[in-house]
Formats: sequence, C-alpha cells, structure tokens
Amino acid sequence: MNKFALVFYLALSMVGIVVPAAAQNRPLTRAMSCAAAQNLVSSRGSIVLNTDQFIYDRYVRNARFCLKQQTTRAAMVPTKDNANCFIGFICEEIEIDNWR
Repeated sequence: MNKFALVFYLALSMVGIVVPAAAQNRPLTRAMSCAAAQNLVSSRGSIVLNTDQFIYDRYVRNARFCLKQQTTRAAMVPTKDNANCFIGFICEEIEIDNWR
C-alpha cells in the first residue's frame, strides 16, 4: 500500500468517527404519544426534541432550566395522538421596552 492510500484511509476512518457524533438523533415527538413526550420533558428537566425531520428545539420543565435573562413560553408540539400537545416550555429572551 502506498503512502497516499494509507493517508487517505486514515483520513476516511477519522471522518467515520466524527460524523456520527455530529449527527446525533433526537427523539421525534411525532413518533410518541403526548403523555410520553410530556414525561420525557418532565423527567429530564431540559431536552432537545425534533418535531419534524429537520426542526428541533429545546424544551424545559420550568423556568429553572432557563438563563436568568430568559422567561418561559408554553410549548405545543405535534405528537402521534395530539396535533397540539403541551409538553412544557421554551426559554425566550425577556423583551425590554426601551421606548418608555
């Protein structure tokens, strides 16, 4: 085996190690029941879930899982048995009205 082939195969093997870590699968809410999605958020406190193939967000149990300058907004997601399932909250930046 020549030197170029050896370097090529080593580089290829490194890509095989790095790519799976970058493309981790997140639980898909559409594949679970509303109760299962609610329990997942409640038990973990904070979790990133996919609501579609390329759409995801971080869902939290309560404001304790947000930064101090953030507030919570109710999160409704599609699940297998409910098109608008309340699973917890999303952290959002607090808007400050600078016009006053």
